[in-house]
Formats: sequence, structure tokens, C-alpha cells
Amino acid sequence: MVRKVSASVIRVLFFDHTATLGGGEIALLNLALHLDTELVKPIVVLGAHGPLVNKLRPAIETYVIPLPSGVGATAKDKLGATTLFRVRDVFR
Repeated sequence: MVRKVSASVIRVLFFDHTATLGGGEIALLNLALHLDTELVKPIVVLGAHGPLVNKLRPAIETYVIPLPSGVGATAKDKLGATTLFRVRDVFR
């Protein structure tokens, strides 16, 4: 038996600190563009302007809220528990 899905659309917010086209950003782009829009309305917020913005905007509600330049330049291997001890960086 197939269940009917509710007619209400679920809004899902995606956030990425950068708009450069790296692996995670390409995955975000593919996911957002291939969601069933009768079930899910994707909304994307990016922390910088870049190529990803131009690829998303024609099809997806997309916003840019610029973050400090150092945030976008932070490598993921620099994050972790020790980040908590760099208080200035956490609040930036």
C-alpha cells in the first residue's frame, strides 16, 4: 500500500560558509536541485558570494550573508575541540 504524503511543503535551510565550488558545495548544489519541490522547498544561505550563488539562484531561493574573510579561509582540519580554546576565533 502506498501512503499519500501530506500536501504541506517542508522548508529546509541549507547553510554553507563559502560559495566556491568544492566537493561539499557541489553536493549541496546537486541535492538542492534534485529535491522533489512538491515535498521540500530548499532555501540556501551562503557566507560569501561566488560561483555557487549563480548556479543556485535561477532555481533555488538563495541568500548571501557575508561572513568575515577569515571564516571562508578556515580549513576543516583546523576545526575541532581545540577551536574552543581560541575564544576570539569562535566569536568572530
